[in-house]
Amino acid sequence: MELGFVKKIAKSYRNTTGVLMLDAVTPVIEALFKSFDLDKSVPGNGEAYVASLVGSASKSWDLVIDRLANYAKSIVLEIPRIEGRVHGEQLLIALAKHFGVESDERLDNVLGQLSCEENAGIEELCQLAEILDDGHGLRGFKLETSVHCSKPWLFEFGGAGEYHGKHVSISVCSKYALNLGTALEAAIGSSDLDKAGQILAKKCMDLISSIRDQGTRTAVRTQVLALLEKESE
Repeated sequence: MELGFVKKIAKSYRNTTGVLMLDAVTPVIEALFKSFDLDKSVPGNGEAYVASLVGSASKSWDLVIDRLANYAKSIVLEIPRIEGRVHGEQLLIALAKHFGVESDERLDNVLGQLSCEENAGIEELCQLAEILDDGHGLRGFKLETSVHCSKPWLFEFGGAGEYHGKHVSISVCSKYALNLGTALEAAIGSSDLDKAGQILAKKCMDLISSIRDQGTRTAVRTQVLALLEKESE
């Protein structure tokens, strides 16, 4: 009973730091990422610091919409209002049209997040930034996340890394390594080599699937198979 009580009061925390990969920090980037401790001077050379830390500023969509409304006003764009208030969805649609985007899967995804999520995430904001390109030239982002607990419980600590670029999108976490090692150890330990092969093949295919373009994925898959065949000779 005591263990259960202590576990209930333990808290888990997530801290994320990373960079946006872009040509310049523009008014749109500032409007979208100000709540993420945006710093264009670190590390520099085409990358700008962002973070989501425990106890840091609110990441609410309301703040993002307010800042984008101010941006729209600065470029003399008519701001859609309902009962005197800025309507977030209509504002994003109007801004997208201003940048020549009438319909886009990324915009649909952001609008869905806007309607059901209180806080904005870096990935969704990057999708929006790609649509609202005022010269920033956003190419992607890199993030590292740490997870820790206020009590030293087993498997309550970990980490994750993300790379999202124009051609490749990869996300991995430490728990994945534990699960992969456990499954592969069990398969080889029981002499189930077919299962071991399936596990490794799936890992390889997961990596190949991180390539955005289908034609490129197919070409890379062919190349990997040829290299594996060559290694077995």
